[in-house]
Amino acid sequence: DRAPANTAGTILAIRIERDGQRVVAIRPDGTVVENAGWTPGTVDRDATWTPDGNRVYFVSDRESKEKTIGRGSNVFRWNPSS
Repeated sequence: DRAPANTAGTILAIRIERDGQRVVAIRPDGTVVENAGWTPGTVDRDATWTPDGNRVYFVSDRESKEKTIGRGSNVFRWNPSS
């Protein structure tokens, strides 16, 4: 996961799902890249690029049994080009 990512022109977004929300990346050609590990009922939020544009960091309650925003959340790293 150390290789540089080709993310030029890629946009981050939070997609509102029927039962939660998920961080996605939208490539310049319009392709939507979904991050692995999201499960229905979980909430991804606060997505941001690293300064070099190679990774995304976001907060999520994916690995928590307590589903109150801000409680039981973890920080995740994602390479949207892999």
